[in-house]
Amino acid sequence: MTNERNENDELSFLIGMPVSDEEKEPVLSIEDDAPDFTVLHDVAQEVIETEGTVSVGIDEEEVDQFDELTTGVEYYEDASQPGYYMEFEDEVVSLHTETEVEATG
Repeated sequence: MTNERNENDELSFLIGMPVSDEEKEPVLSIEDDAPDFTVLHDVAQEVIETEGTVSVGIDEEEVDQFDELTTGVEYYEDASQPGYYMEFEDEVVSLHTETEVEATG
């Protein structure tokens, strides 16, 4: 986990939120589908522990890893907690990435 900028002065974040919409099914299991994706485990764990929204800076490699993991799975855009619903320790969390361009000058 880092807050380092990439070459375009962009900052990327992994954002996790607790899911209260029980009608939506998780699209992935973090433990089964991403056992070695440490930052994903850390964010999901913190969401469960705090029952709140968590935002963590991630590097380009982690963004690429998240994109690869979520390719071809459903993104719940219109849900109350938009994102990819993932199961972790028998809980469901919503996860997505965001990239912001850092203002310079």
